Amino acid sequence: MKKYILYITVIFFYFLGFSQESITKVSITTSETLEFYSEELEETRKLNVYLPLGYDKNDSKAYPVIYLLDGSVNDGFTYISGLAQFCASTLKTMPESIIVGIVNVDRTRDYTYPSRNQDDIIHFSTSGKSGKFIAFIDKELLPLITEKYNTNEHRTIIGQAFGGLLATEILLTKTELFDNYILISPSLWWDNAFLVTANTANILPKTKIYMAVWNRDPLSLKAVAKLMAQLRLTNKLHPEKSLALTYDIIKDNDHGNVVRTAMNNSFKSIK
Repeated sequence: MKKYILYITVIFFYFLGFSQESITKVSITTSETLEFYSEELEETRKLNVYLPLGYDKNDSKAYPVIYLLDGSVNDGFTYISGLAQFCASTLKTMPESIIVGIVNVDRTRDYTYPSRNQDDIIHFSTSGKSGKFIAFIDKELLPLITEKYNTNEHRTIIGQAFGGLLATEILLTKTELFDNYILISPSLWWDNAFLVTANTANILPKTKIYMAVWNRDPLSLKAVAKLMAQLRLTNKLHPEKSLALTYDIIKDNDHGNVVRTAMNNSFKSIK
């Protein structure tokens, strides 16, 4: 009996060793992290970059780029990269894209312009430096990504809350930087909702704008609806603009689900 047990044990470990040796490990990681010093911001910044499956720097194929504000792994870079891959590879609802996640240092500082509202100033003491951050995007980030990767001319920016406020500021003041704007619950209440009254006539023709807001956020609902009405009026008064506008009211019960639902819906608008 002892010899029988010993025999079975030897056979077990033999096949265990054989199965382990026959396993081939293949990495499916398609992301990398870049770290560089920004002259505009005077600090070191980090980027998370997702590359489509099969990406080859030596290939002639060029890809659109999606720039994600709040782009750390914990903020949603991994989820949005996975969603983009699924939409592109399986659903075929959007093109394969490079995704650049901008890792935060001080999002309040970087994503807000100077407010004239004293409550804003008191509660967000580091705020008001979005001008420098937009210069960083324009003069350093976009050229860096264009030089390092195979990109085409199509660029999308995604921003939520203060990130959405920054993306809206870019839309209204530096519209040429991106052709797709995904604005999720943008904090348009900032500075007494000043951006809502800004001139929208300078937005470049055929710009795609997706705006989502939670239906249980009355402050944001009012501001976002007002800006969307202004954009629609711009289309009416300037039909040559042909702005592609999507206004999405998210009815999820949980505020945390707003981003997930909005991203699923917004990726349908990226062509």
